[in-house]
Amino acid sequence: MEGFTNYSYRLFQILFLIALIRSLLGSITSFLYHYFNLMLSKDSHERRYYHFVWIAASVKNELYFMQKNIDAMEKIMKKAYLLNKNLQGKIENGNKHSTTALQIALDIHDIKKDSQNIVQILTNYFNDSEGTKPMKFSEILRIVTRYSQEKIHERHSNILISTHNHVEMLVPKYFYLVSVLSSLIFNSIDAVKNIPEANITILCQEESKEIIINIIDNGSGVDDEIKELIFHPGFTTKYNKKTGDTYRGLGLSRVQAIIKEQFGGDIEIQSTFKQETNFKVILNKQLLSE
Repeated sequence: MEGFTNYSYRLFQILFLIALIRSLLGSITSFLYHYFNLMLSKDSHERRYYHFVWIAASVKNELYFMQKNIDAMEKIMKKAYLLNKNLQGKIENGNKHSTTALQIALDIHDIKKDSQNIVQILTNYFNDSEGTKPMKFSEILRIVTRYSQEKIHERHSNILISTHNHVEMLVPKYFYLVSVLSSLIFNSIDAVKNIPEANITILCQEESKEIIINIIDNGSGVDDEIKELIFHPGFTTKYNKKTGDTYRGLGLSRVQAIIKEQFGGDIEIQSTFKQETNFKVILNKQLLSE
């Protein structure tokens, strides 16, 4: 009887130990399951957040240039109105031409009014003066590189993007910087798309009064003739040869305009044809932090 009791006790110990191990394994498995779900959910939230920032940056840049177009419309409208006044009764058929000039001014005014309504609606929605905090420079880099890597993955390309950042500051007008960096990185992605070991390097350095950003790729390079034209408004090498449609990105002329007008800086290109291209962005540190 005593042997049976001892045997039962040892069996109870073993069963208890097995139950304990199974409970621990179950708890660990449950924890890991919830942890990975949380990580996936966090990754999904981050992806949506990065997409929102990138889309908002694109919209705000379009608003910026729409406002510039509205200002240009205002100048053209004034010129057409002055032409109307100058033509009245001064030359043969002057009244007819002056009426045409006046009609042009009225048409432009209507277009300008519609554009202003669109700008106002979108500006109210994407207003960065209320509730939008400045963003860390490192976070801006994380957003543009993460978004770029997703686009690379969608294209099934093998392109390595490496970032070397030595800048840490807050950027209030980060939407503009997101668009500038994204546009330059996408240019590099297009340049290296047929390169077997494609590399894009982003170097960010802080000097006494300037922030220097170099975006370097080992792609097709830019020949000297194109270098002279690359920042001219309307110039592009990206178009569909069959349809004639051009690439509708931000464009290097707009990139240059934002850098100069918003950040008091400049952009330079250094390129060796079929070897390497380096877009060097120079930003005024004080304007970048305002």
